[in-house]
Amino acid sequence: MKTIKRFMAPLVVLAAVSPLSAQEELKFSVQAGLSYGFDSMEKITKERKAGSLGLSYQSNIKNTGNVYRVSLSWNSFPGSFDEAAGFETSLQSLQLSADLFFYSPVKDLNFFLGLSANNYFARYSPEVDENGEPLNTGVSFDGTKLGVRLGLDYRYNKKWSFDATFNLTEYGVTYRAKAGGINPAWLQLSARYRFNN
Repeated sequence: MKTIKRFMAPLVVLAAVSPLSAQEELKFSVQAGLSYGFDSMEKITKERKAGSLGLSYQSNIKNTGNVYRVSLSWNSFPGSFDEAAGFETSLQSLQLSADLFFYSPVKDLNFFLGLSANNYFARYSPEVDENGEPLNTGVSFDGTKLGVRLGLDYRYNKKWSFDATFNLTEYGVTYRAKAGGINPAWLQLSARYRFNN
């Protein structure tokens, strides 16, 4: 949680800067993306590559015209089988995010900042002894975790756009000795198809 709080203060300051104002009505869009996990993600899955699918709703904040986007995404982080521990390290997550857009000096390219709520699903659960202590190594995510997002969105035409998003979420608890909490982070490259009115 401390790591997320460090990122949230700058986001609040940046949100005070002139957000992007839309000249168009709301849009629904679908997206597909590929992700690259950083070291924090590799600690869990033993791998770095991932994929995602999502649905988004984009519109203007009432009485301001500033652009926001709300998205629901499913992320798959394929892992590998940990022979020593005896379980597979794959993860999946359901992410609800809200982004606010900002102007950039480059035509059709805009910044966005956002927050996310992430629900992780591990494909394994460690065995425990009679005291409830784990017998093998693993990672446990308990409940919904908060996250921060920042990225760039490039509008190719009225139908298509592409974005690059850095995601950082709250930590889970790892059972590996002295590993402590972890904060999964990944870079996601997505293609988005918009359904115009």
